[in-house]
Amino acid sequence: MLKRDLLHKLRFKMNGLHRLIIFTSIGVSAVGFIFWKYCKTQKKSRKVFPGLLNVGNTCFMNSVLQCLASQIVFTRCLETLGGSRDRSLLANTLCDIINKLQLSNSEEYFDPSDLLFDMIARGWHIPQDEHDAHEFFNALLSTVDDETKFEKEQSPLSLIAKSQSQTVSKDEKLLTHKEKNSYRGLLSVKLRCTKCGNSNPITYETFDCLSVPIATSSPWQLGHVSLHDCLGMLIGKEHVSDVTCLKCSDGQTRETTGLGSEEETKEYSLNGRTFEKGFQFSFPKLHTQINFVKKVNNNSGAKIKCSFEKETFVAKVPRSLCIHLQRLVWKHGMPIKQPHFVQFPQTLNLRRYTSNYSRQASQSQDNLKSSTSKNFCLTGVIVHIGAWGFQGHYVAYRKCCNVNQNGNTTYTWYFTSDTVVRRVSIEEVLACPAYMLFYERS
Repeated sequence: MLKRDLLHKLRFKMNGLHRLIIFTSIGVSAVGFIFWKYCKTQKKSRKVFPGLLNVGNTCFMNSVLQCLASQIVFTRCLETLGGSRDRSLLANTLCDIINKLQLSNSEEYFDPSDLLFDMIARGWHIPQDEHDAHEFFNALLSTVDDETKFEKEQSPLSLIAKSQSQTVSKDEKLLTHKEKNSYRGLLSVKLRCTKCGNSNPITYETFDCLSVPIATSSPWQLGHVSLHDCLGMLIGKEHVSDVTCLKCSDGQTRETTGLGSEEETKEYSLNGRTFEKGFQFSFPKLHTQINFVKKVNNNSGAKIKCSFEKETFVAKVPRSLCIHLQRLVWKHGMPIKQPHFVQFPQTLNLRRYTSNYSRQASQSQDNLKSSTSKNFCLTGVIVHIGAWGFQGHYVAYRKCCNVNQNGNTTYTWYFTSDTVVRRVSIEEVLACPAYMLFYERS
């Protein structure tokens, strides 16, 4: 009887221990499953697009590449350039990197240093310390543009056209238009003298990036400024001094030499109808004219400096727009970073900055069409964190396009810092202290 009770108690204890082991195993399995599911979800979120490896202060390059990968129009132009037979072109290296950054694959990050080596091989000096993202962006686009332009000039069709001294065909012009840099735009500059009203011929300047100053009088001034305030400091009307006016200089020369109007000069030289009657007066008048020419030549170097009104407008709107905010200023020989927050919109309209804005304003029926064609959507933002130099770091925000099973398109914003990629809200993007802004025509 005693032995039976001991066996019963032992069996009960074993059953309790067995139950404890079973419940513990179930709990551990559940926790493990939840953790595995979480890790899988995190891995999927990271696999939207890969990050980029920092090979030594190359965050400036990584941030630019991530923002370029968010530009659909630029990617299409780059694919056209990258389709060249010459695989040694920089456009092909850049195209390969952009394609990787747009794919959802198993890579969490990869090494883009091939592009850096190609830039160095083409004569660009990339220092070991922190480089500037804006300078790298300009160097990258100018190198791609120069190489593709040279290849186009060496194409058989271009060589035949040059040898026959004929104009390039319409198909070649269309191909050239497709291969143009999507960031390339034109600025028109017009100068008008405020003294005489004479206007100089309009000059045009190309740009790949609009570098605008931050609209503030002091680096330490508090308050927010808008992107339109900054653009207004570059594009619009301003007064410049100490500009040579040819018309005012010509008027000063005539006044100094004592010459009258052109009609008076002709009348004076044609005085005396007959040679016999006016013979004795012809020599003094001819002598006066010779003296006048001599005086004009002696005073032709006089230059009159006047105040001019300068008008700068966008003559040609690019398909892709990059805006650089000049945060680095020099005060008393020292570089100072302007920490001001610049408010920038998701949709930017450039109609007010175009040269024909006033004409379009009077044509209300064309306003809507013209305004819509100059709308740009935000696709990327580069932010500089910290001080300039070794302590600084570049990060980027980029917008990704997602198409679901129903065919609907949604847009998601991501934060990138070298190999780190995480999803963020649009509110976080709009609240960042932007250094470079990337827009694309909608």
